[in-house]
Amino acid sequence: MNLPDFTDFPPLLALRKKMGATELGQFDFFDPVLHLTGEERIQLAGQGIAVGTVALRKLLDHTVAYKNARVIVWQPQCAEYHLCWCKNFPQLPDVFVGARKPAGMSVCSECLDHLQYDGHNSHRHRHQDYYAQVRKHFDVATFFQRFPHYPIGR
Repeated sequence: MNLPDFTDFPPLLALRKKMGATELGQFDFFDPVLHLTGEERIQLAGQGIAVGTVALRKLLDHTVAYKNARVIVWQPQCAEYHLCWCKNFPQLPDVFVGARKPAGMSVCSECLDHLQYDGHNSHRHRHQDYYAQVRKHFDVATFFQRFPHYPIGR
């Protein structure tokens, strides 16, 4: 079955002109199983969401995604939060995910190593003062500028 070329379909062109739309738009089908709801976006920006680790996926850059958003991961009883699937990534069935630094926690050094974030390599003893500064001044908002939080592709 051949569909008509809707970019050159007179009734739609007339409607587009009437609406004042000068460019073609894009439509993404919304599926709450695959896409964040408005409430979930609010929760991610706030205290985070408790999810099963089976709901998470590893992106090509090794960062973590929940639905169509890149997230950080933590467990309340731990001292560190995770940026990627490092060797210290939580192995428990349930974790918290969010887009904001959890209160009282620091970034996982192994994650910084794994991502080579600002050249971080805690296994090299030569530049430990520099790596300590990277950890101390790490900012989640800056991380999400480099690795966009939302939306991400499949």
